Amino acid sequence: MVELMVAMAIMVTAVALSSSIFVAAAAVQHNATVTGDSQDNGRLAINDIVKNAQRAGMLTPGGVFVQMSSVGTTPVLVQPVFGLDGSTGAGAIGAGAAVGTTACVGVGLPASTICSGTDDLWLIVPDPHAMGESCVTAGANTTVVVSSDAGSATGISVQCAPVVATGDTMLATNMLTGALLSNVTVTPHALPTPSLLTYNEAASNYSDSPLYGYQIGDTVFRVNLVHYFVATDPSGIPTLYKSVNGSLGASAGPYPTEGRPFKDGTTALRLQPYVEDLQIAFGLDSNSGSPSYAGVLPYSGTPQTFVNGFSPTSGFALSSTGVPPPSALRALRVNVVVRSPNPTVTLGTGNVNTSQNVPLTVEGHTPGTTPDGLLRTLYTRTIALPNLMPAGM
Repeated sequence: MVELMVAMAIMVTAVALSSSIFVAAAAVQHNATVTGDSQDNGRLAINDIVKNAQRAGMLTPGGVFVQMSSVGTTPVLVQPVFGLDGSTGAGAIGAGAAVGTTACVGVGLPASTICSGTDDLWLIVPDPHAMGESCVTAGANTTVVVSSDAGSATGISVQCAPVVATGDTMLATNMLTGALLSNVTVTPHALPTPSLLTYNEAASNYSDSPLYGYQIGDTVFRVNLVHYFVATDPSGIPTLYKSVNGSLGASAGPYPTEGRPFKDGTTALRLQPYVEDLQIAFGLDSNSGSPSYAGVLPYSGTPQTFVNGFSPTSGFALSSTGVPPPSALRALRVNVVVRSPNPTVTLGTGNVNTSQNVPLTVEGHTPGTTPDGLLRTLYTRTIALPNLMPAGM
Protein backbone atom coordinates (compact mmCIF):
# COMPACT_ATOMS: atom_id res chain seq x y z
CA MET A 1 0.00 0.00 0.00
CA VAL A 2 2.80 2.41 0.89
CA GLU A 3 4.54 1.69 -2.40
CA LEU A 4 1.31 2.37 -4.33
CA MET A 5 0.76 5.72 -2.60
CA VAL A 6 4.34 6.74 -3.28
CA ALA A 7 3.96 5.82 -6.94
CA MET A 8 0.71 7.77 -7.24
CA ALA A 9 2.29 10.82 -5.60
CA ILE A 10 5.20 10.68 -8.04
CA MET A 11 2.80 10.31 -10.96
CA VAL A 12 0.66 13.28 -9.85
CA THR A 13 3.78 15.41 -9.44
CA ALA A 14 5.03 14.42 -12.88
CA VAL A 15 1.67 15.17 -14.50
CA ALA A 16 1.51 18.55 -12.76
CA LEU A 17 5.03 19.41 -13.92
CA SER A 18 4.25 18.29 -17.46
CA SER A 19 1.06 20.36 -17.50
CA SER A 20 2.84 23.50 -16.29
CA ILE A 21 5.57 23.02 -18.90
CA PHE A 22 2.93 22.56 -21.59
CA VAL A 23 1.07 25.70 -20.50
CA ALA A 24 4.29 27.71 -20.40
CA ALA A 25 5.34 26.39 -23.82
CA ALA A 26 1.93 27.23 -25.28
CA ALA A 27 2.16 30.75 -23.83
CA VAL A 28 5.66 31.21 -25.30
CA GLN A 29 4.48 29.95 -28.68
CA HIS A 30 1.42 32.25 -28.61
CA ASN A 31 3.48 35.30 -27.70
CA ALA A 32 6.12 34.44 -30.32
CA THR A 33 3.43 34.16 -32.99
CA VAL A 34 1.95 37.49 -31.90
CA THR A 35 5.39 39.12 -32.06
CA GLY A 36 6.20 37.63 -35.47
CA ASP A 37 2.91 38.72 -37.02
CA SER A 38 3.34 42.23 -35.64
CA GLN A 39 6.86 42.51 -37.03
CA ASP A 40 5.81 41.26 -40.47
CA ASN A 41 2.94 43.74 -40.69
CA GLY A 42 5.18 46.61 -39.63
CA ARG A 43 7.96 45.84 -42.08
CA LEU A 44 5.60 45.45 -45.03
CA ALA A 45 3.76 48.67 -44.18
CA ILE A 46 6.83 50.86 -43.86
CA ASN A 47 8.55 49.36 -46.93
CA ASP A 48 5.71 50.45 -49.20
CA ILE A 49 5.86 54.02 -47.87
CA VAL A 50 9.65 54.12 -48.31
CA LYS A 51 9.45 52.91 -51.91
CA ASN A 52 6.97 55.59 -53.00
CA ALA A 53 8.42 58.45 -50.92
CA GLN A 54 11.83 58.02 -52.53
CA ARG A 55 10.24 58.33 -55.99
CA ALA A 56 8.01 61.29 -55.16
CA GLY A 57 8.76 64.66 -56.75
CA MET A 58 10.77 63.35 -59.69
CA LEU A 59 11.90 66.25 -61.96
CA THR A 60 10.00 68.82 -59.85
CA PRO A 61 12.38 70.06 -57.10
CA GLY A 62 10.80 73.53 -57.37
CA GLY A 63 7.27 72.28 -56.75
CA VAL A 64 4.16 71.49 -58.77
CA PHE A 65 1.49 73.92 -59.97
CA VAL A 66 -2.09 72.79 -59.36
CA GLN A 67 -5.47 74.33 -60.02
CA MET A 68 -7.09 74.27 -56.59
CA SER A 69 -10.81 74.89 -56.79
CA SER A 70 -10.87 75.64 -53.07
CA VAL A 71 -8.59 78.70 -53.32
CA GLY A 72 -9.66 80.27 -56.62
CA THR A 73 -8.50 80.01 -60.23
CA THR A 74 -4.90 81.15 -59.86
CA PRO A 75 -2.47 78.20 -60.08
CA VAL A 76 -0.91 77.35 -56.72
CA LEU A 77 2.60 75.95 -56.28
CA VAL A 78 2.55 72.93 -53.95
CA GLN A 79 5.02 70.44 -52.55
CA PRO A 80 5.05 66.93 -54.06
CA VAL A 81 5.27 65.59 -50.48
CA PHE A 82 3.09 66.88 -47.64
CA GLY A 83 0.89 65.74 -44.79
CA LEU A 84 -1.35 66.76 -41.91
CA ASP A 85 -0.46 66.33 -38.25
CA GLY A 86 -3.50 64.51 -36.88
CA SER A 87 -3.15 65.84 -33.34
CA THR A 88 -2.79 69.57 -34.01
CA GLY A 89 -3.87 70.17 -37.59
CA ALA A 90 -0.42 71.54 -38.49
CA GLY A 91 0.34 71.15 -42.17
CA ALA A 92 -3.01 72.49 -43.35
CA ILE A 93 -3.31 75.48 -45.64
CA GLY A 94 -6.05 77.03 -43.55
CA ALA A 95 -6.54 77.14 -39.82
CA GLY A 96 -6.28 73.38 -39.46
CA ALA A 97 -7.88 71.05 -37.00
CA ALA A 98 -7.09 67.78 -35.29
CA VAL A 99 -8.51 64.72 -37.01
CA GLY A 100 -11.46 62.90 -35.46
CA THR A 101 -12.74 62.81 -31.91
CA THR A 102 -12.60 59.13 -31.05
CA ALA A 103 -10.26 56.21 -31.66
CA CYS A 104 -11.52 55.91 -35.23
CA VAL A 105 -14.38 57.80 -36.81
CA GLY A 106 -16.88 55.47 -38.45
CA VAL A 107 -16.32 52.55 -40.80
CA GLY A 108 -15.84 52.81 -44.54
CA LEU A 109 -13.88 54.85 -47.01
CA PRO A 110 -12.61 57.26 -48.22
CA ALA A 111 -10.66 59.22 -45.67
CA SER A 112 -13.54 60.45 -43.51
CA THR A 113 -12.60 57.52 -41.27
CA ILE A 114 -9.02 58.58 -40.47
CA CYS A 115 -8.23 57.62 -36.88
CA SER A 116 -8.03 60.42 -34.36
CA GLY A 117 -4.50 61.76 -33.85
CA THR A 118 -2.86 59.76 -36.63
CA ASP A 119 -1.04 61.59 -39.42
CA ASP A 120 -1.45 61.22 -43.14
CA LEU A 121 0.92 61.51 -46.10
CA TRP A 122 0.30 62.67 -49.68
CA LEU A 123 2.81 61.95 -52.46
CA ILE A 124 2.96 62.84 -56.16
CA VAL A 125 4.53 59.64 -57.48
CA PRO A 126 5.62 59.10 -61.09
CA ASP A 127 4.42 56.06 -62.97
CA PRO A 128 6.95 53.21 -62.51
CA HIS A 129 7.53 53.30 -66.28
CA ALA A 130 7.78 57.10 -66.59
CA MET A 131 11.36 56.91 -67.88
CA GLY A 132 10.59 54.02 -70.21
CA GLU A 133 10.61 54.17 -74.01
CA SER A 134 8.50 57.15 -75.07
CA CYS A 135 5.08 56.33 -76.44
CA VAL A 136 5.82 52.60 -76.47
CA THR A 137 5.81 51.64 -72.80
CA ALA A 138 2.51 52.23 -71.00
CA GLY A 139 2.94 55.18 -68.62
CA ALA A 140 6.18 56.38 -70.25
CA ASN A 141 6.98 60.03 -70.98
CA THR A 142 6.53 62.10 -74.08
CA THR A 143 8.03 65.47 -75.07
CA VAL A 144 6.49 68.88 -75.75
CA VAL A 145 7.17 69.92 -79.38
CA VAL A 146 5.38 73.29 -79.61
CA SER A 147 6.09 76.14 -77.19
CA SER A 148 3.12 78.08 -75.84
CA ASP A 149 3.50 81.39 -74.05
CA ALA A 150 1.94 81.19 -70.57
CA GLY A 151 0.28 77.91 -71.39
CA SER A 152 -2.33 76.98 -73.96
CA ALA A 153 -6.10 76.95 -73.94
CA THR A 154 -6.16 74.19 -76.54
CA GLY A 155 -3.83 71.68 -74.87
CA ILE A 156 -0.21 70.54 -75.26
CA SER A 157 1.33 69.40 -78.54
CA VAL A 158 3.59 66.42 -77.89
CA GLN A 159 5.92 64.23 -79.90
CA CYS A 160 3.66 61.19 -79.95
CA ALA A 161 0.61 59.84 -78.21
CA PRO A 162 1.55 58.51 -74.76
CA VAL A 163 0.10 55.16 -73.79
CA VAL A 164 -2.31 56.30 -71.06
CA ALA A 165 -5.95 55.76 -70.22
CA THR A 166 -8.45 58.55 -70.75
CA GLY A 167 -8.90 60.41 -67.49
CA ASP A 168 -5.39 59.75 -66.17
CA THR A 169 -3.49 62.42 -64.23
CA MET A 170 -0.26 63.53 -65.89
CA LEU A 171 2.57 65.90 -65.04
CA ALA A 172 4.30 68.35 -67.37
CA THR A 173 7.72 69.50 -66.15
CA ASN A 174 10.59 71.74 -67.21
CA MET A 175 12.90 69.91 -64.77
CA LEU A 176 12.36 72.58 -62.09
CA THR A 177 8.62 73.06 -61.73
CA GLY A 178 5.73 70.99 -62.97
CA ALA A 179 2.01 71.24 -63.63
CA LEU A 180 -0.56 68.60 -62.80
CA LEU A 181 -2.92 67.85 -65.65
CA SER A 182 -6.18 66.19 -64.70
CA ASN A 183 -8.61 64.11 -66.77
CA VAL A 184 -6.19 63.90 -69.70
CA THR A 185 -7.45 62.98 -73.17
CA VAL A 186 -5.04 61.99 -75.96
CA THR A 187 -5.71 62.89 -79.58
CA PRO A 188 -3.14 61.04 -81.72
CA HIS A 189 -2.14 62.36 -85.12
CA ALA A 190 0.01 60.96 -87.91
CA LEU A 191 3.41 62.60 -88.26
CA PRO A 192 4.35 65.32 -88.98
CA THR A 193 1.27 66.55 -87.11
CA PRO A 194 1.93 66.22 -83.35
CA SER A 195 -0.39 64.53 -80.93
CA LEU A 196 -2.45 66.67 -78.59
CA LEU A 197 -3.06 66.33 -74.86
CA THR A 198 -6.15 68.09 -73.55
CA TYR A 199 -6.93 68.40 -69.85
CA ASN A 200 -9.28 70.14 -67.46
CA GLU A 201 -6.94 73.03 -66.67
CA ALA A 202 -6.16 74.00 -70.30
CA ALA A 203 -8.84 76.70 -70.39
CA SER A 204 -7.12 78.49 -67.47
CA ASN A 205 -3.98 79.39 -69.48
CA TYR A 206 -2.14 77.01 -67.19
CA SER A 207 1.41 75.61 -67.50
CA ASP A 208 4.51 74.37 -65.68
CA SER A 209 5.87 77.95 -65.84
CA PRO A 210 3.15 80.62 -65.59
CA LEU A 211 5.43 83.38 -66.97
CA TYR A 212 6.88 81.45 -69.89
CA GLY A 213 4.47 78.61 -70.64
CA TYR A 214 5.33 75.16 -71.94
CA GLN A 215 8.59 75.02 -73.86
CA ILE A 216 9.94 72.61 -76.47
CA GLY A 217 11.67 69.78 -74.60
CA ASP A 218 9.44 69.81 -71.53
CA THR A 219 8.57 66.29 -70.39
CA VAL A 220 5.08 64.89 -69.76
CA PHE A 221 4.38 61.61 -67.97
CA ARG A 222 1.70 59.89 -65.92
CA VAL A 223 1.64 60.27 -62.12
CA ASN A 224 -0.35 58.85 -59.22
CA LEU A 225 -1.63 60.90 -56.27
CA VAL A 226 -0.91 58.51 -53.41
CA HIS A 227 -2.40 58.94 -49.93
CA TYR A 228 -1.43 56.93 -46.83
CA PHE A 229 -3.68 57.03 -43.74
CA VAL A 230 -4.89 54.83 -40.87
CA ALA A 231 -8.58 53.96 -40.59
CA THR A 232 -10.76 51.12 -39.37
CA ASP A 233 -11.59 48.42 -41.89
CA PRO A 234 -15.13 47.01 -42.15
CA SER A 235 -14.30 44.56 -39.34
CA GLY A 236 -13.24 47.35 -37.01
CA ILE A 237 -9.49 46.59 -37.27
CA PRO A 238 -7.14 49.60 -37.42
CA THR A 239 -5.50 49.38 -40.82
CA LEU A 240 -2.99 51.27 -42.93
CA TYR A 241 -4.71 52.27 -46.16
CA LYS A 242 -3.21 53.46 -49.43
CA SER A 243 -5.30 55.43 -51.89
CA VAL A 244 -3.73 55.48 -55.36
CA ASN A 245 -6.52 57.03 -57.42
CA GLY A 246 -6.57 60.49 -55.88
CA SER A 247 -7.63 63.47 -57.93
CA LEU A 248 -7.43 67.26 -57.92
CA GLY A 249 -9.96 69.18 -55.88
CA ALA A 250 -10.68 70.30 -52.35
CA SER A 251 -10.47 67.32 -50.03
CA ALA A 252 -13.55 65.87 -48.42
CA GLY A 253 -13.72 63.92 -45.17
CA PRO A 254 -11.79 65.37 -42.22
CA TYR A 255 -10.27 68.17 -44.34
CA PRO A 256 -13.22 70.40 -45.26
CA THR A 257 -11.57 73.77 -44.65
CA GLU A 258 -7.85 73.37 -45.21
CA GLY A 259 -7.99 73.94 -48.98
CA ARG A 260 -5.91 70.86 -49.66
CA PRO A 261 -5.20 70.27 -53.34
CA PHE A 262 -6.10 66.58 -53.59
CA LYS A 263 -8.91 64.29 -52.60
CA ASP A 264 -9.17 60.52 -52.33
CA GLY A 265 -10.89 58.37 -54.88
CA THR A 266 -13.80 56.13 -53.99
CA THR A 267 -11.65 53.15 -53.00
CA ALA A 268 -8.42 52.51 -51.17
CA LEU A 269 -6.12 49.54 -50.81
CA ARG A 270 -6.08 47.76 -47.44
CA LEU A 271 -2.30 47.82 -47.16
CA GLN A 272 -1.66 46.27 -43.73
CA PRO A 273 -3.99 45.35 -40.86
CA TYR A 274 -3.41 46.09 -37.17
CA VAL A 275 -1.54 49.35 -37.86
CA GLU A 276 -2.96 51.65 -35.19
CA ASP A 277 -0.78 54.71 -35.62
CA LEU A 278 1.08 56.49 -38.43
CA GLN A 279 3.25 59.44 -37.45
CA ILE A 280 5.26 61.45 -39.97
CA ALA A 281 7.97 64.01 -39.18
CA PHE A 282 9.22 66.22 -42.00
CA GLY A 283 12.96 66.91 -42.08
CA LEU A 284 13.75 70.49 -43.11
CA ASP A 285 17.01 72.10 -44.11
CA SER A 286 16.93 75.03 -41.69
CA ASN A 287 19.26 77.23 -43.75
CA SER A 288 17.14 79.94 -45.27
CA GLY A 289 18.09 80.22 -48.90
CA SER A 290 20.25 79.16 -51.83
CA PRO A 291 23.53 80.48 -53.26
CA SER A 292 21.56 82.79 -55.57
CA TYR A 293 20.10 84.73 -52.64
CA ALA A 294 22.45 87.27 -51.11
CA GLY A 295 23.02 87.33 -47.40
CA VAL A 296 21.74 83.87 -46.54
CA LEU A 297 23.34 80.48 -46.09
CA PRO A 298 22.87 78.00 -48.94
CA TYR A 299 20.84 74.90 -48.31
CA SER A 300 23.12 72.19 -46.99
CA GLY A 301 21.09 69.32 -48.38
CA THR A 302 20.57 67.63 -45.02
CA PRO A 303 17.73 68.14 -42.51
CA GLN A 304 18.53 69.93 -39.25
CA THR A 305 14.95 70.24 -38.02
CA PHE A 306 12.03 67.81 -37.99
CA VAL A 307 8.48 69.17 -37.74
CA ASN A 308 5.08 67.53 -37.35
CA GLY A 309 2.79 68.43 -40.22
CA PHE A 310 3.90 70.01 -43.50
CA SER A 311 1.56 72.14 -45.58
CA PRO A 312 1.38 71.57 -49.35
CA THR A 313 2.34 75.23 -49.83
CA SER A 314 5.10 75.31 -47.18
CA GLY A 315 8.11 77.41 -48.13
CA PHE A 316 6.91 78.40 -51.60
CA ALA A 317 6.63 82.05 -52.61
CA LEU A 318 7.35 82.94 -56.25
CA SER A 319 9.80 85.76 -56.91
CA SER A 320 9.08 88.52 -59.45
CA THR A 321 10.79 86.38 -62.09
CA GLY A 322 8.56 83.41 -61.36
CA VAL A 323 11.43 81.33 -59.98
CA PRO A 324 10.61 79.47 -56.74
CA PRO A 325 13.16 78.99 -53.99
CA PRO A 326 14.33 75.40 -53.58
CA SER A 327 12.24 73.25 -51.32
CA ALA A 328 13.56 72.99 -47.77
CA LEU A 329 12.15 69.47 -47.38
CA ARG A 330 14.95 66.91 -47.34
CA ALA A 331 13.69 63.81 -45.49
CA LEU A 332 10.79 62.04 -43.85
CA ARG A 333 10.86 60.21 -40.53
CA VAL A 334 8.13 57.59 -40.82
CA ASN A 335 6.81 55.91 -37.67
CA VAL A 336 4.43 52.95 -37.90
CA VAL A 337 2.93 51.38 -34.75
CA VAL A 338 1.60 47.86 -35.22
CA ARG A 339 -0.39 46.04 -32.55
CA SER A 340 -1.01 42.35 -32.11
CA PRO A 341 -4.37 40.88 -33.15
CA ASN A 342 -4.80 39.33 -29.68
CA PRO A 343 -3.53 40.08 -26.17
CA THR A 344 -0.44 38.32 -24.92
CA VAL A 345 -0.80 35.61 -22.27
CA THR A 346 0.93 35.29 -18.91
CA LEU A 347 3.66 32.68 -18.69
CA GLY A 348 2.90 29.94 -16.19
CA THR A 349 -0.85 30.47 -16.15
CA GLY A 350 -1.79 30.91 -19.78
CA ASN A 351 -4.30 33.59 -18.78
CA VAL A 352 -4.93 36.54 -21.09
CA ASN A 353 -2.85 39.50 -19.96
CA THR A 354 -4.81 42.75 -19.92
CA SER A 355 -2.92 44.48 -17.12
CA GLN A 356 0.16 45.40 -19.19
CA ASN A 357 1.05 46.95 -22.55
CA VAL A 358 -0.31 50.43 -23.20
CA PRO A 359 -0.48 52.35 -26.51
CA LEU A 360 2.84 53.91 -27.53
CA THR A 361 3.57 57.63 -27.52
CA VAL A 362 5.19 58.58 -30.84
CA GLU A 363 6.13 62.04 -32.17
CA GLY A 364 4.14 63.64 -29.35
CA HIS A 365 0.96 61.66 -30.04
CA THR A 366 -0.39 59.69 -27.05
CA PRO A 367 -3.33 57.47 -28.11
CA GLY A 368 -4.15 56.40 -24.55
CA THR A 369 -2.77 55.13 -21.25
CA THR A 370 -5.08 52.21 -20.45
CA PRO A 371 -3.38 48.75 -20.49
CA ASP A 372 -5.04 46.28 -22.85
CA GLY A 373 -2.53 43.42 -23.12
CA LEU A 374 -1.90 44.04 -26.82
CA LEU A 375 1.72 43.87 -27.89
CA ARG A 376 2.89 46.91 -29.88
CA THR A 377 5.93 47.33 -32.08
CA LEU A 378 7.27 50.65 -33.36
CA TYR A 379 9.02 50.78 -36.72
CA THR A 380 10.89 53.97 -37.65
CA ARG A 381 12.66 54.79 -40.90
CA THR A 382 14.25 58.05 -42.00
CA ILE A 383 13.89 58.49 -45.74
CA ALA A 384 16.01 60.85 -47.83
CA LEU A 385 14.13 62.71 -50.58
CA PRO A 386 16.76 63.20 -53.29
CA ASN A 387 14.25 64.35 -55.92
CA LEU A 388 13.58 67.55 -53.96
CA MET A 389 17.20 68.73 -54.24
CA PRO A 390 17.96 70.59 -57.48
CA ALA A 391 21.65 69.70 -57.09
CA GLY A 392 20.74 66.03 -56.84
CA MET A 393 19.23 65.85 -60.32
